[in-house]
Amino acid sequence: MDAPTTEKGSGVGPDWIGTRPSGRDSLADIRLLGRALKCGWPVPEDLKTSAVERMRLILREGKSAKGWVAATRCLLAMTTVELASIHAVLSIEQQTELRREIDALKAVVMGNQRPTP
Repeated sequence: MDAPTTEKGSGVGPDWIGTRPSGRDSLADIRLLGRALKCGWPVPEDLKTSAVERMRLILREGKSAKGWVAATRCLLAMTTVELASIHAVLSIEQQTELRREIDALKAVVMGNQRPTP
């Protein structure tokens, strides 16, 4: 059996996310990508980039209400995941900064403290 190709019209690969070989929107692909993002499954960056462009195209030119809703939900999942990762990074940076400030305050307090008799 031949491996799937990513040639135009094959419906396979990052450039064809959300598109059937016939050119119609593939709601199953869109929903699967949204679920993968919500569940934290690894999704390659090139697939994410292509998916965003495909979702934008569906929102601009989509003829189906179901496709529009699926694309909107997928973009919402992408945004939610992105915001969660930004929040995690900011939280780590804040903790690191607070740790440095606490250590500096401890050094000041320990340096000014007199020995007890």
